[in-house]
Amino acid sequence: GTIHAVKGMEWDHVFVVGATDGYLPIYFAHGDNAALGEERNLLYVAVTRSRETVRLYHAPCNHARSRQSFDEHSRFLDEAVLDSLELD
Repeated sequence: GTIHAVKGMEWDHVFVVGATDGYLPIYFAHGDNAALGEERNLLYVAVTRSRETVRLYHAPCNHARSRQSFDEHSRFLDEAVLDSLELD
């Protein structure tokens, strides 16, 4: 399911694909505090749906529609979180 549709559901393992600034939060929310709050809540919902494990996937990419390059981890993941993760 998508992170928009998983509220109230639960799985053993959750995979969040696109933990990249520009995708999460979405690029057009960057100047809007309310929209950023909504995006942060979406990530919270996604990572709290797991009974056992959560995996976050980040990959730099070029976004064709906006003609932007998204290279950084999601701004919602601070260095302390990234340092505690097991990165492949």
